[in-house]
Amino acid sequence: MSTSENTTTAIVHEAINEEYEYIQYNKQLRLIRSVKDDMYQMQSILTACFAPENKTPNEWFELNSTHELLSEFEHVELKKMYQDRQNLPSHLKGIYVHKFLVSSIAILHVFH
Repeated sequence: MSTSENTTTAIVHEAINEEYEYIQYNKQLRLIRSVKDDMYQMQSILTACFAPENKTPNEWFELNSTHELLSEFEHVELKKMYQDRQNLPSHLKGIYVHKFLVSSIAILHVFH
C-alpha cells in the first residue's frame, strides 16, 4: 500500500494483485484501476458515486452524450478508450475505461 498526497487529500493505493489496485481518494471514492494501462472499472465508479443498483455500465454507452464524447476520441483507437474484460476474477471483471472518461461515468446517475 502506498500513499500520495496533494494539498487537499491523501490518495491511497492498495494492490489487489500485480496488475490491479484500489485507489482510495476519500472515504467513499474507492476505484479499481488497471495499473498497466491506467484504466478504471466502470462498476467501481458507479458504486463509489452511489448510483442506484439498477444503473449499469451499458446504460452509459447508450446515451447520445456518450456517442458525442467518444466521437471526440475518434483519432484514438476506441479499444484503448474502453474494454470489456470478462476473463478476470468476479470482483475485477467488467468494462474498463480510460481515465479521461471517468468523470462522464460518475455523473451518469445524476442526470439520467
